[in-house]
Amino acid sequence: MSKKLLIIDDSVEIHEIITNLISEQFSIVKSATNVDEAIEELKTEIFDCIILDINLGGKNGAHVIKFLIDTNNPNQEKPFIIISGLIGDSFVGKYKRKFAGVFLKPFDHDEFIECVEKTLNPDKPVLNDALDAIPEVKCDLPFTIPFIEEKVQSALQTVRKNSHLRELFETMKIDRSEGNYILAHIGLLVNISTALSIAMEWNTDKTLCKFVYAAYLHDMAISDRIDLVRIRDAKDLESKKKSFSPDDYKLVLNHPLIAAAKIENITEIPSDVVHIVKQHHEFGNDLGFPGQISANRISPISAVFIVAHDLTDYILDNALWSYQDYLKSYRSKFKGATFNKVYSALEKVLKE
Repeated sequence: MSKKLLIIDDSVEIHEIITNLISEQFSIVKSATNVDEAIEELKTEIFDCIILDINLGGKNGAHVIKFLIDTNNPNQEKPFIIISGLIGDSFVGKYKRKFAGVFLKPFDHDEFIECVEKTLNPDKPVLNDALDAIPEVKCDLPFTIPFIEEKVQSALQTVRKNSHLRELFETMKIDRSEGNYILAHIGLLVNISTALSIAMEWNTDKTLCKFVYAAYLHDMAISDRIDLVRIRDAKDLESKKKSFSPDDYKLVLNHPLIAAAKIENITEIPSDVVHIVKQHHEFGNDLGFPGQISANRISPISAVFIVAHDLTDYILDNALWSYQDYLKSYRSKFKGATFNKVYSALEKVLKE
């Protein structure tokens, strides 16, 4: 069902901020910059949420409130949220229960988003913690990368502010207990893929954000099955085929495609992430699955993640792992110009 939002504020900046924060939750966003425009809109349209400034070009927004409450109009029972730089604590204390929300400028964006969501879905629990929907992971190993955890948390804040992304993350069934394999897997993936991208001079926040999304989402179809997550390649899968049910075998084989299909129509997720998720078990040879595609069909950013994924599995499966032993196995596993570049980056990282 379509939802309509009315923003009543004479500040262009506030209009832009509010639109960026919550416009995705509404099919129609209208604006008014003064009392007369606001009342005209409220007479002719029915809105699901109304956001109102008290000071409108020198006029008192209380006239709009009075119209809403005391006049027979289509929005008389609709919720509205006050945002203003002029209201004091006494006003907030007096009217907070009367309105859906009261915010002083500058306002906390997360709290504002929560208020709007609660207004639209009063019966739905609202997350109090900005990252409740996302399990926290340690990203400090095996390479030392300055401020990586702060950057990861910053990237994940975008998930919290976006209802589509947050709902996607909420569908993942992950054991969040300390020392969990899945969480260690995600943390290592973020660290290693970031280290490799830095060595390849792709060190941007956008690239890191892509790796963060891919690390969390690539195994989303099997995130509640550690036994399935631990399958490394097609050879490993075939060797364990008899121990899996036909449905489990099919699920492991196709989980990259299942996860990619779930995210490919979410516009907020970069297309690179879809390719990474789809290709994260491809090796450019017959070890890969599900497509066993050739190396020249694997994108450079996917190749970085594939190698990071393979090294992550190697570390988690070998208590006495070493870089030297991993590099020895690399050449027999990965071939082609793209993977050669990643190998050079890995050597560079290991030397530093």
